[in-house]
Amino acid sequence: MTKIISILSGPGGVGKTTISLLLSYYLTIRRVSVLLMDTDPSMGLSLTLLGLEGVKEADRKRRTLPDAINAVYSGKFDPKYFIEQEVRFFDVKFDVMPSSPRLSEVLGTKWYGAGTSAEEPLMKLISELKESKTYDIIIIDSIPFYELRYTRMACKVADYRIIVTTPREIDIWRTNYMIDTLVSEGIVDRNELRGSFKVLINKVPASSIADKVIQRKWSELKFESIQKYNIDVFKSFIPEREAFAIPVTPTEDKRPEFMDKSWKIEGKKVKGSDIIGNITNEVIKWIDLRK
Repeated sequence: MTKIISILSGPGGVGKTTISLLLSYYLTIRRVSVLLMDTDPSMGLSLTLLGLEGVKEADRKRRTLPDAINAVYSGKFDPKYFIEQEVRFFDVKFDVMPSSPRLSEVLGTKWYGAGTSAEEPLMKLISELKESKTYDIIIIDSIPFYELRYTRMACKVADYRIIVTTPREIDIWRTNYMIDTLVSEGIVDRNELRGSFKVLINKVPASSIADKVIQRKWSELKFESIQKYNIDVFKSFIPEREAFAIPVTPTEDKRPEFMDKSWKIEGKKVKGSDIIGNITNEVIKWIDLRK
């Protein structure tokens, strides 16, 4: 059965798209079949994987997410046509459904045209993809929380949600605000936040902040929502290191730089491959992925 994971964030720039890519990379290494879906009209993920010309070509041929949604509503959806298959990401390949600036227009038409809930267009598409039984996991890269309907859509269609943030006070405040809004607007039941949501902390500097993250001192970091809603947090976190940044269109057939670099965490040398590998293992256990 296909599992759906949405990657969410309160602010932008916290590494949500990078996490989507790294998780897809490591799941693929573990022989998990992955479809990575870009639901951001600004196309950051799509541009990273396909490059500018690749995105232009997909848009010209109407092979993007908004086109797939239209095809579902017209009864003409063919998964193979709308998915870029075996897109290279360093030394692995996985499938991608790219976005387009036209996504906002298409979703707006669906949302306002028939009074549908925000999640309905993507839910219909996900249902069609599940029917194909092609993928173990569909990872949805969403936009930051500045348009409630997009975040609602990403939450509602998913079985599991990963919230990405940095330990910076302003990013934590925005994350707290997003979570509180999801509850107050009735998008998520507060009890649902325990179990189907998990927080991943990225870009942790080698400082006293790292010590607070390691010791899970959420009150000192002003991360009230973790305590208020008893949300799970990944045991592993990602250091603030340039090596973890994803270059545009990484097409070379070689291991990513971060895999073989190491950092001192709690006095121990830890490789980048161990950090992301441990996060991936946590995900596999969390969603009970059995191959």
